[in-house]
Amino acid sequence: MRVTDGTLPLLGVPPLLGRTFTKEDDSPGALETVILTYGYWRHKFGGDPSAIGKTLIVDGKGRQIIGVMPQRFRFLDQDDLALLTPFQFERNKVFLGNSATRPSAGSSLVPPSSSSMPTSPACFPSL
Repeated sequence: MRVTDGTLPLLGVPPLLGRTFTKEDDSPGALETVILTYGYWRHKFGGDPSAIGKTLIVDGKGRQIIGVMPQRFRFLDQDDLALLTPFQFERNKVFLGNSATRPSAGSSLVPPSSSSMPTSPACFPSL
């Protein structure tokens, strides 16, 4: 499963071994990295802590193992999750948020003006 560098810290589950992804790991062109789930680590590496730093071939690419998640780690109810890889999207080419305030090429982000916001009591439902 591909995740951003902020996903695992947001979930509040630190790795059992190693580290989570950094912004550098999550940037295009960075060293290919991977975090193993506990079950995969036990099955493929026998629970050997020296797996950290080794290279694992994933989808034909060599990826450096940087971490192992604890046994209690669950993500989106996926019982068979084995590997976590960084998303590696170009942040300056991706916009997340309200498309009404999305900047066009060469412009800056401008919040909606207060004149475009409804203020009439008729616009709001009564409770």
